[in-house]
Amino acid sequence: TRIMERKIMERIYEEDEKRRKKAEEDHYTMLIANGVNQEEARLESKFALYTPKDEIDPEAMRALILREQEEKKEKVETRIMERMITERIQKRDEKRRQKDKEAHYKKLIAEGMNEELARLESIFGAPEDLWWTRPRKMMRRREVMRARILREQAEKMEKEKKDREERSEQRKKYDEMMKKRRDVSEERRRKEREEKKETPANETQQKETEKEIKVEATPVNNP
Repeated sequence: TRIMERKIMERIYEEDEKRRKKAEEDHYTMLIANGVNQEEARLESKFALYTPKDEIDPEAMRALILREQEEKKEKVETRIMERMITERIQKRDEKRRQKDKEAHYKKLIAEGMNEELARLESIFGAPEDLWWTRPRKMMRRREVMRARILREQAEKMEKEKKDREERSEQRKKYDEMMKKRRDVSEERRRKEREEKKETPANETQQKETEKEIKVEATPVNNP
């Protein structure tokens, strides 16, 4: 929120500066048209009091900034997608070229060329005008690759969502298990405390009883 508020104030200040500069230029042009010399017109237009016709609405500026951020995000995502498409197509093309080279090599060997020449011919003599590099085919391949990448991303997001849900369920089970353990432990400690409270009273009563019995059993010596 603070970052957004600062951006809003900065943009409002920038817009005010643009307006002030525009008003200054218009005022200078008017003074020159009225016959004021350039030096006086420059000074007056520079230091004349500038009051904006209408204030810039902060909420409108906020909406503008958010829209620009969204557009910037979309451009970044588009560039990332284009790079991913290009990289994936290049990898697939490299695999195809390698496969074509191997097929070309086997064909040359079958035609009776020696292995060294066949290897060099297959590396450097492969046709450059490959069917999958033609413009229309390339455009179609890019569309197919884009759809494939989007599908993979959607599947990945769905898997991550399921993993999060599964982890959340496991966390709930763990919390319930730990709560049961704490409850059992607390109940055990409560019983132990109650037993400790009862034990000293019983022992005191037993000692007093033993003392009474001992006093009664002691013989009295009459002088």
